Amino acid sequence: MNYFGDTSYFYCEQVNRMTYCINPNCDKDKRINPINLTKCQSCETALLLYEGRFRIVENITKSPHNPAWEVFIVEDIEYNDTRRVLKTLS
Repeated sequence: MNYFGDTSYFYCEQVNRMTYCINPNCDKDKRINPINLTKCQSCETALLLYEGRFRIVENITKSPHNPAWEVFIVEDIEYNDTRRVLKTLS
């Protein structure tokens, strides 16, 4: 079956999706939350950004020793979950 006809790939990807907390003071082990939540389980920070348009799905910061900035992959909910990059400065 071709790639577009096999929906099991998309189903598995949807089930395993998580939302990452943007709060740098949130407990490191608890920054990953289920996708259906709107607030972080640990620190109560909003998980949807910019009026609910963006959801952080992954922290791609390479240097854990530089607390001045973090880089995230975000999904743009208004545009079919298009992925973008977000850099935060503290």
